[in-house]
Amino acid sequence: MTGMNLTAARPEGRARAMGYLTAVLLLPIIVLWRQDNALFTGYGYIDPWIYFGYFRNLVEFKRNLFVGDPHGAHLSWILPGAVLHHWFPPVTATYLLHFGVHTLATLSLFLTLQWLAGARRAFVTAMVFSANPWLWAATGWDYVDGIAIAYCLLTMALLTWAARIPTRRWALIAAGMSLAALLDTGAGWLALAPILPLYYAGLMWIWHRIPIPRSFVILLVWFGAGCFSMAVVFTVANRFLGGFPVPVNWVEQPRFWMAIIAAAVSAAILFLIRRQIRRAVSGRAPLPLIIICGLAWIALALITRGDNSPWRGLGTDNGPAPWLLFPLVAAAMALAILYMERRNWRNGFSVPALLSLQLLCVLAWMTYAQLRGRPELSGFYSANKLLPFSFLVIGARFWPEVEKVRLLDYAVFCAVAAISLSYAWLGEGMTLVAGLPYAPWVGVAALLVPLVWLRFPEYLICSLGGFFVLTALGAGARYGGLDAHAFRDQLQTLSIARQRIEIVRQGRPVRFWYDDHDKARPDAVALSSTYDGEESLLSRSFAAAPCDKDLSPSTVVTAIATDLSHGPNFFASALSGCAGGRGPRVALIEIDSFHRGPSGYMMSLLRIEAPVH
Repeated sequence: MTGMNLTAARPEGRARAMGYLTAVLLLPIIVLWRQDNALFTGYGYIDPWIYFGYFRNLVEFKRNLFVGDPHGAHLSWILPGAVLHHWFPPVTATYLLHFGVHTLATLSLFLTLQWLAGARRAFVTAMVFSANPWLWAATGWDYVDGIAIAYCLLTMALLTWAARIPTRRWALIAAGMSLAALLDTGAGWLALAPILPLYYAGLMWIWHRIPIPRSFVILLVWFGAGCFSMAVVFTVANRFLGGFPVPVNWVEQPRFWMAIIAAAVSAAILFLIRRQIRRAVSGRAPLPLIIICGLAWIALALITRGDNSPWRGLGTDNGPAPWLLFPLVAAAMALAILYMERRNWRNGFSVPALLSLQLLCVLAWMTYAQLRGRPELSGFYSANKLLPFSFLVIGARFWPEVEKVRLLDYAVFCAVAAISLSYAWLGEGMTLVAGLPYAPWVGVAALLVPLVWLRFPEYLICSLGGFFVLTALGAGARYGGLDAHAFRDQLQTLSIARQRIEIVRQGRPVRFWYDDHDKARPDAVALSSTYDGEESLLSRSFAAAPCDKDLSPSTVVTAIATDLSHGPNFFASALSGCAGGRGPRVALIEIDSFHRGPSGYMMSLLRIEAPVH
């Protein structure tokens, strides 16, 4: 097998390193040069727009309107968004926030692989990673999964940097702080947190032969200190923003104890894995059996898709769900790496084997969660936890020859890769791939060919073809058929509507009234979600007045409809008619109309007034 030895990759010169970093920062152009939908949240979702509302009204929401709401506790995501939205208008702030998250994730992956496998391989992997449509789906909306991926990769980059030179304790402290930020996102990473310190312990053994228990002690002191201190910062910030400064009851804040829980679980897993490795080396736990079980899992994931199956939602008529294609390829590579290195485990496993074990552990936990009824794999927003570990395996396995070819040949290879990935994001590329028979299998097969056919440079071309096919499939599934700026226009319209609401309500509560059968429903759901969705909902139907809802005086009612018959008089009359005509007094404040392409809607703003006695 072609892979890495037990030493870290040779560092690049300063000028060349800066050149690579600059090139990594420019990688988003591959996707954004013709469209910017990948940078904005589309309609049809609730949670991302809830976070958008916190970006715009953080202190007011936490102290007054939605006290104690769990969405507002994820400050490692909300604070960066709130700062940018404080200084910039919504569209610009959203662009900067999502572009920054995407760049942080890509740059962290590049640096990790540069230190593990070499700069050239790291850059090519960063390119295909940056163009991955499911990474953009995570980093390009306001949900927490994108920033969680960025924090995960940042933690791994810092741990790799610390493992290269063990005296860099500050890097361990920073890695612990990054892990605390990852856990604070609330993106479901707590069960996977031990994987990251285990990665550091593995690197310390591979590179420096430092025993795992000693590495754990180092982690407990320095990494744990960083994680603990950042957990304290987030806890205090949550209490302060919620209007309750010190003293703080730490026991009431679960995130304060996440570092301790993760450390305890890490200790248990460290000793279990060490014991299992010794058993595998001694022949009592044969590695081929583990690999056969892994292949059986992949077959089961692809075959069982019944309505009552825990695998429901994992496939389509043409094959696996498009967001699972890259992880499945990486899992097959990981199993192949472990099988080919089975004879070397007695002397210590390599970095590719370490990364492979890491991916398979994450995949095993997510599979277990899927079997237990938690859909970790059947939605792209949860399955994208696999992306960082998948592309680390891909980077450690693919393209070792590019480190030795001439610079001109390498530049041509990178240019061809960039052009093919860019074409995959165009409508023509999506249509071309969609017309291929068995397109998902074609892409998977092209990427798995290098496992058995190592003829250079033919397998490079084959692998690029596989990345092109799978990228086009994902881009088509997520962004196909959209106008080049559809999501940005939606955000612009929503921001204007929200600005009108903010001017009118002046800190007072707001309630939303719309109809699920009205054409304006997607706009209404997104707009109401920026005020915490269900917490601010008045009614989803125009068929009957919401007379069962308690509307306090000064509450602002926002009614959204496309039909002119459902104007302000209709809503005012319906509310006033409650309780036999003794309902609340309703005053019209203003009427606004919004048009986006051929569609549009009318927003009526009314105020509930105190009854006259």
